[in-house]
Amino acid sequence: MKITIHLLLLLCCFTRFAQAQDSLVGQVLDQEGKPVFAANVYFEAFPNQGVSTDFDGVFRITITPEIMESHSSGIVSFIGYEDTKFDLGAWTTANTDTLTLYLIRTKAQLESVVIKARNPISEQSAVTKITKMGIYLNPMAQADPLKAITALPSSTNTDETANPSLRGSDADQSRVILNGVPIYEPVRASQLNNQGFFSLFNPEIIDKQYVYASNPPLTYGNSSGGLVDIQTTQKVNTNHLQISTTLAGMGLLTSQKIAKKGLLQAYANRQFSTAYTAIQKAKTNHIKSFSMTDLGLNLHFPITQKIHLNSYHYGIQEAFDGIATTLNHTDDVLTGKKRYFTVNNLKYTGKNFLVQLNSGTNYAKQHYAWGNTSADGQTMQQYSAIDVKWIKGKTKLQGGMNHDYQRYTTEDQIPQYYYALSTEAPTMEAIAQLKQHNLETYLYASWAFDQWYFSLGGRTNIPLADQTNYQSMQFSIRHDLNAQHSFLLSAGQYHHYTTPNFFNRDFTLIQSRQIALDYEGAMNNGLWKAALYYKQRNNGITNDQLLKADKVSTFGLELYWEQYIFSQFKYTLSNTFLQQRQYIGETKYRSQYDLPYILKAALTYSNPKVFTFSLMYLSRSGNPYTSIQHGLLNSTSQYYEPVWSADWYGSQYKAYHRLDLSISRYFSFPNYSILPFLSINNLLDRQNERAEVYNADFSQRSFDHYQRRTIFFGVVFNFSGNRKTGNSKN
Repeated sequence: MKITIHLLLLLCCFTRFAQAQDSLVGQVLDQEGKPVFAANVYFEAFPNQGVSTDFDGVFRITITPEIMESHSSGIVSFIGYEDTKFDLGAWTTANTDTLTLYLIRTKAQLESVVIKARNPISEQSAVTKITKMGIYLNPMAQADPLKAITALPSSTNTDETANPSLRGSDADQSRVILNGVPIYEPVRASQLNNQGFFSLFNPEIIDKQYVYASNPPLTYGNSSGGLVDIQTTQKVNTNHLQISTTLAGMGLLTSQKIAKKGLLQAYANRQFSTAYTAIQKAKTNHIKSFSMTDLGLNLHFPITQKIHLNSYHYGIQEAFDGIATTLNHTDDVLTGKKRYFTVNNLKYTGKNFLVQLNSGTNYAKQHYAWGNTSADGQTMQQYSAIDVKWIKGKTKLQGGMNHDYQRYTTEDQIPQYYYALSTEAPTMEAIAQLKQHNLETYLYASWAFDQWYFSLGGRTNIPLADQTNYQSMQFSIRHDLNAQHSFLLSAGQYHHYTTPNFFNRDFTLIQSRQIALDYEGAMNNGLWKAALYYKQRNNGITNDQLLKADKVSTFGLELYWEQYIFSQFKYTLSNTFLQQRQYIGETKYRSQYDLPYILKAALTYSNPKVFTFSLMYLSRSGNPYTSIQHGLLNSTSQYYEPVWSADWYGSQYKAYHRLDLSISRYFSFPNYSILPFLSINNLLDRQNERAEVYNADFSQRSFDHYQRRTIFFGVVFNFSGNRKTGNSKN
């Protein structure tokens, strides 16, 4: 599988937009002429603007005017090999599109510093970049872009889904942005590999994914927790066809270069449960069957040298049949959903400025049935925005306006009594049509002075109908002590509207205030990160439909350590402390993200000549919850009504432990490659408590558990055209 790892932002984020910028494409080989995976390629004067080679040793690095003017030497480095330099001037006069570079293995261990590419936006925000290879090599990710976020210290996801929960914020507070357009409900309910959801995004179409843990830049709106910014691929080196077959389905993807250095990607996947559930019936007894068919298309087309068009389309149809338990009732659950969305971008690059138009449309139709609940809903969303960026020297200015329209229509039969859930229990009709127009405008500025970086942003809505007027604002200061150490102080006030669902049938305005101090340091072949933050949000909608808090406060501390061991091992260790409290009136209670520790450790071995191996361990304290003391027979409903503990979130599940393993072997041939892989989730088969369940009268209790140990495997075939492998050296 040919996977290119890009580590540069869009060229529009740099200065001198009007000047020509070229890309250098090359391949890194060892002494035997075999590709070197994950080698670092950068320029001496610009070490923070580097890229890494893919499995074929291929890289693409942007040559900016600053790099050309510096006459800087290029460097290729990889732990266990001697650094190789190349002359950029020689490449420009050689009249060739590609460059072949060779690495020579050293006899002694190199004490080199790991080069980390820095995202320019991170000058103003705490951001983490997840590459395509980072998705595939992370066993917790299961090849899913959003589930890969769970490995980060800033992720506080505790439900094994793909919904991003960042630094103690609910998933709905953190927005997922695709090419500048928000994607609401960015998950699907296939329940494959473990009990939960996977995202709607194929990692093969992703160029970059940035995760803003808190204080997200106000260039985006409707987010008060964090932000995930996904950008699709805009260029490929060669045409290729990818075919995959797994325990649960098959897929097809093609990437083609088109005229004027454009790109066309198309893919289709079909998933089914027959083989997956057959080989592990005891571990998947909550799954009866599932199916999923999706189609995607990604087009990038340069209309002229200054005007570029990008268009992405996606459609999915899915169904799930399983068993679910709530309170004292266990029953079959049936879900089905059809969805289509499109994201379109038109970008014009001028002298020192850029204008971009973004638009997106989403349609969805969903059915859900469980017990005496039958829910049918339809969703329609339309988004449009204009953004203007201007850069002069080290000063950047960006402003724009966006309109977000959402409509939700529901026709449901729901329980008349929330605790009477059996098929025979009484129901009532709930029909609603919700509409929301949200019009916002913003201004964002940043500038640099020596080793100091400052930013200031503001965003306000233009009230429509009976909306409340609000203003969001933020500032940040970053200081680089030297090339290895930096500090970032950021603070702000943010607003977002909740996404309506079965329990919250309204657009509720949420306000959040945050302050965070982040540190990053590189030393001794390793990387250190630390963060200290505080958040407070009002009108707190929680995941517990029985409880609506007036205020929720969160204090957090994150520590992260990344270290390279020997030549091809990488070890990471992180721990997060969260103290979260919620207020009902003046009374204070614990909250669902009150977690004394979230410990994550990972060991990765990368050697394409042998195999790639990843082992990841997650341990955390159990979630707080509100227990039920006993039940009382309700004479009106004739069902037992639970009597809840007066101490909200006063009980706690047992500690959670999970160990995941993934292993793969990459076989490279002149015009094709083969990648077999195996992943084992919850390797130790732990029974992690997910929810408290009861008998009919609530006199006895037991626990429902998260997914037990499951196995997943497959093979990916990649066929490439016009592949340049270079000449071998003996």
